Amino acid sequence: MTEAALAEKSSGEMTASLGQKSTNRSGIKLFSFGEPVPVLNRHDIFDYMNTWWNGEFYEPPVDLGGLAKSLHSMPYHASAIDAKVQILMTTVEIVDQEAITEDDLERCITDYLVVGNYYLQGLKSRLRNVQSMQHIPALYSRRARHPQDIVYIKHGVISKRFKRGSVLHVKRYDLRQEVYGLPAYLAALNAAWLNESATLFRRKYYENGAHMGFILYLSGEMDEDSVDDIEDALQDAKGVGNFQNMLIHDPGGDDKKIKLMPVGEITAKDDFWNVKNVTRDDVLAMHRIPPQIMGIIPTNTSGFGNAETAARVFARNEVEPLQRKLQAINRFAKREVLRFKEYELSGVDGLGSGSG
Repeated sequence: MTEAALAEKSSGEMTASLGQKSTNRSGIKLFSFGEPVPVLNRHDIFDYMNTWWNGEFYEPPVDLGGLAKSLHSMPYHASAIDAKVQILMTTVEIVDQEAITEDDLERCITDYLVVGNYYLQGLKSRLRNVQSMQHIPALYSRRARHPQDIVYIKHGVISKRFKRGSVLHVKRYDLRQEVYGLPAYLAALNAAWLNESATLFRRKYYENGAHMGFILYLSGEMDEDSVDDIEDALQDAKGVGNFQNMLIHDPGGDDKKIKLMPVGEITAKDDFWNVKNVTRDDVLAMHRIPPQIMGIIPTNTSGFGNAETAARVFARNEVEPLQRKLQAINRFAKREVLRFKEYELSGVDGLGSGSG
């Protein structure tokens, strides 16, 4: 095959892949449809898993903007993060109201759970003591060369440099680097994205209107009046009283003259419910949130077990470690700013750090 022929063939294949018509040698028209699929998906946040120095600051090991967008990829992921934030806030008492506000503390907890880092700027008094602290969004905070140098970026460019040692940076430990922290749920992101993709696919399936129920295939000899009668009957089946059955009687006809070919049924093929349930379980397992706390209705007859026991385990395994991460605020201020109490449910005692 010559180069010109190869180029022509390649051009024809490219045209068909872009959703345009093409004609093969036999004269049969081919048409491919569908939106272009990007090579790099918007969820592709794992393009590099190590920090690198760009000349001004260290780049995060993952795309923090992708983590923020993925927070809303499925309800259970966002709900699990929000549940941890709200539960932890019920166990924290702000002793020094002038040192930090409740809103700033809640933002720090959210940053830590979503991106694995939280930042607080310490505003010092004339005596060089930390008088108050202000939250710095972790999504736009970066580490400079020195471990105590923090910068704030805007549109990828440094917009503010904080004074060395004036910012508290608390990070979740990562095995591959020690500059930034990473959240604990990274292993469940693929499940969250699959859940989102299944939902979007089903939503687009209903929105685009291309879910024809069947093709009624007529072949052989049939007079025009009979065809018109069948067409009218199909038209009358729309609107109120639809999903009606239709009987076609063709005396002397063979079984190949009329065929009913379903084409729009996807419920048995895309396994929608299994995808939703399996990905939900993966995300909840990664967050270690008991389904009773998440308000999930059990589908089995035995249920999820005792809610009080699940709350006790959750308080011991999840709430206490998060409380210890907030203890850094007291050490940074060199005084008791936060005081922690046991996680309790209404009318139930002993939940939290003192429970066994």
